[in-house]
Amino acid sequence: MSRKLLLLAGLVAGCAPGEGALVVALTADAPLDGVDHVKVIVVVNKTERSQPAFVYFTDAPVMLGDTPRDFQLRFDKSRSGTATLQVTAFDSAKDVLASGMGAGTIAPSQESTVSVVLHVPNANGGDAGTTDDGGVTDDGASDDGGVDAAAVDAGPGSWTAQSSGSSMYGLNAIWGSGAGDVYVVGNNGVVLHSTGSGDWTPQTTNGAYLTAVWGSGAGDVYAVGSAILHSGNGGASWDVEVASPSSILRGIWGSGPRDVYAVGEGGLILHGDGTSGGWTPQTSNVMDDLHGVWGASAGEVWAVGVNGALLRGDGAGNWSAGHVAGDGDFNAVWGTGASDLYVGGMLGIYHSSDGGQTLVTQSGTDNSLWSFWGAGSVVFCAGYTGTMLVTMNGGAQWNLEAVPTNANLRGVWGSGLGDVYVVGDNGTILHQP
Repeated sequence: MSRKLLLLAGLVAGCAPGEGALVVALTADAPLDGVDHVKVIVVVNKTERSQPAFVYFTDAPVMLGDTPRDFQLRFDKSRSGTATLQVTAFDSAKDVLASGMGAGTIAPSQESTVSVVLHVPNANGGDAGTTDDGGVTDDGASDDGGVDAAAVDAGPGSWTAQSSGSSMYGLNAIWGSGAGDVYVVGNNGVVLHSTGSGDWTPQTTNGAYLTAVWGSGAGDVYAVGSAILHSGNGGASWDVEVASPSSILRGIWGSGPRDVYAVGEGGLILHGDGTSGGWTPQTSNVMDDLHGVWGASAGEVWAVGVNGALLRGDGAGNWSAGHVAGDGDFNAVWGTGASDLYVGGMLGIYHSSDGGQTLVTQSGTDNSLWSFWGAGSVVFCAGYTGTMLVTMNGGAQWNLEAVPTNANLRGVWGSGLGDVYVVGDNGTILHQP
């Protein structure tokens, strides 16, 4: 671990020959009282999972009364490039009071400013919780291989609630074709649609229990659960393609409009060819309930389920089935490619770089995890009791974000890093701009 002196801006100006410096300009989104010290973790050029992060770990008082004060970080000339800053404020009992995120550029013999807004979770009804005030190692991962306890609300921005129209809705999944075309599905046939304005409009369905949603585009959207529904007109109407599948379906994904998979209880796998009612069962070789499906391409598809079930499909109807011993139930699978696969379940987050042949534990948690979405090295994971995890570096470190709810979170999706949604029980819809 590398420790650097945190210098108050104004007391120390400029930088020594060859050094780079960042002035961190702090503000808070609510009154911030009782700050004992602030920690700053700086990760420089963390773009490759195999490349160690340069992590700076500092703590010092940076308050004038209840007002955050700017401070300066210095770096030797070997440290240059894009820097991600995680700033967390603690009280004397080492409880988290507020935290925020910023990014800037380090360059030799130059000083630049990074603005960081400290989000105060309790101001919005959240609970920042407590931390052991440490747990960061030289490679940017927490000491226990799990969530960085000091990283509360450490993602790209703060989460705000949007009205779903009813706290009675149990919302299970979200998907969109773009920022202006987003669908949420849930219990009792609930389908909500948003154009990105923050308003959600109910759409009419047959009342089926819906667990998952996916589409190949704005004019080709599926919702599955106790039925398979399809809309070819932007949600103006929903046709029933399969009224009563042999089991409840839990996940859906496709490589395109003519190649769609739905998975469900009892090892059920259905393949859709894009024609009305054109759904064909495929042999999964397991009887385990399957909860999620995702593919890197038409010929590389994975499904996961209870008892550590991890299946791989070749796109020709053949599935190789396996079980990961001791890892409990799997609920979600997602990735950026065959060599970058994430699996979430009852016991945490797992990663595979070899197409699912081996899984490496990245984060341990007591809460079930149910959904992934990401862009590049930034990945979000949603789970029970208000669990929202995010990694800024491809899973090397997972941070726990503060969200204004304790509801079970079941689905996460975004059109981009500046437009991310998460949905869950009690009609919960949260948005991060």
